[in-house]
Amino acid sequence: MKTPSKTTFLAFLLIILAVLLVFGEYKFSTMVIESKQKLDSLKKTSMLLERTVQQKTQQIAVYKKAIAELEKYQLDIPEDEVDFYDKVQQQLTNNTVRSNSIRGSKAAKGRNAVTIDFEGPYYAVLQTLADWRNMDVVVRVSSLSLNSLQESLARGNITIESVLKGGGE
Repeated sequence: MKTPSKTTFLAFLLIILAVLLVFGEYKFSTMVIESKQKLDSLKKTSMLLERTVQQKTQQIAVYKKAIAELEKYQLDIPEDEVDFYDKVQQQLTNNTVRSNSIRGSKAAKGRNAVTIDFEGPYYAVLQTLADWRNMDVVVRVSSLSLNSLQESLARGNITIESVLKGGGE
């Protein structure tokens, strides 16, 4: 048996080296392609997440604006019956509407009601109704009757309800 010569051994070594280089190049190119695909996928995910964050930020801004608007109109709750009656009577006095009688009346549980018999100039009565609606305390008109007394005078009967801080019981 003949021993392989140095040239044959070197040729064999070069062939193995060439095959290893081609195999290494193939593996490297496969890894680069997979990395590019992962990078593209991550870029898409990043864009979707950025868009979601932007939408959530816009929603938060809208909610904050809405809450700020609602806080402008935040209503108070009367401390007790006297406070409630006083606030209702004050609107009558401010608009020069005379109250013939103010008396407590029956209301649903947790509420307090006052019934007022009043008379005064028609437009002053309308202004009083508007002022009751715009009071800084929670009120609800449960019944209202309004009649003409004379040409520019009106007479009415109204029941206004409110909740009280103490529970109204």
